[in-house]
Amino acid sequence: METTNAQPSRRHFLSLIPGVVGAASVASAVSVVAADDADAAAIKWPNIILASSLAVGASKSFTFNGKSQYAGYPGILYRVSKTAFNAYVAVCTHNGCTVSVSGKSIICPCHRGSFSLTSGAVTGGPPPRALYAAKVAVNTSGYVYWVKDL
Repeated sequence: METTNAQPSRRHFLSLIPGVVGAASVASAVSVVAADDADAAAIKWPNIILASSLAVGASKSFTFNGKSQYAGYPGILYRVSKTAFNAYVAVCTHNGCTVSVSGKSIICPCHRGSFSLTSGAVTGGPPPRALYAAKVAVNTSGYVYWVKDL
């Protein structure tokens, strides 16, 4: 009885590559989803910034995206304390101008309205109400993300 060491043909070998690569891709994607499953909200409400990169008392501008009703609007994130963050829609409630941080206040360049950086409340000028706020949290990966619009 004769034994042969049958080698697969090159064509057969090459036909296996897409399946192996595809399986590896799916396995990788599944492990990423499983790792962040506890942070499912972070998929719906995208990450803003790595929490450790924003010092207490510092702020960062960003753009709302994802499924937020404010998608496309500018936002301001402010780190209140080691564990607390506030996020606001950076649009003045008076005439809709884009506001920005100046020192410890948020200022509207159109009519010099001002808002508290710590609460979003009106501190001066013509704005009729506080800035719109979004609830934010820190996920297990250490990223700040918004949970929902308030």
